[in-house]
Amino acid sequence: MGFTSPLGGLSQSPGDFDVLLAAAKTGRLATRIRAYSFYTVGADAWDSAGISQGDGDSLIRVTGYKLVADGSNQGFTGLQREPYLNSDDRGLAYTSAEELKKTAIERAGKGWHLAIHGNGDAAIDNVLDACAAIRGADSLANPGIIGVASFFYPAETTSVRTDSPDAMAAGLHCGGPMTFWLRHSE
Repeated sequence: MGFTSPLGGLSQSPGDFDVLLAAAKTGRLATRIRAYSFYTVGADAWDSAGISQGDGDSLIRVTGYKLVADGSNQGFTGLQREPYLNSDDRGLAYTSAEELKKTAIERAGKGWHLAIHGNGDAAIDNVLDACAAIRGADSLANPGIIGVASFFYPAETTSVRTDSPDAMAAGLHCGGPMTFWLRHSE
């Protein structure tokens, strides 16, 4: 037994993907890497470099496009509906709700699988809205797979979104798999 395949936003730029491919060609890379093209350089950079979903080889492969809606709840950067305890701060939107929808529809429309990170309850709302937007996009016959890197309503949340069953179903119909850790008070 051993570590065989990390999966994640390991390719921050097209240049990083080239470095990964070169490392594989040395023959010394013993671990398969499934990399997500990271959103921070923009979709045009990946398109201009000619990098697409599935590019690579048996060791290095681009498996999707990674979007990040917010930070982490433990770092107080997870985007919340209500301020953090004893604070006026509600966390950070790393990607606005509108940009998240727009990019998710555009990437899915080009056949990319998506991994969308959302931690805070407001960020999760944004992720669910993006999934629903993909599902509702007329231009997408097959919207691809939606994977959610982190999907957690914090323990202190008093209620989940009232439309959450429909929103979750919208996300699941985008493809799957999605991981849910839903916690709310009784």
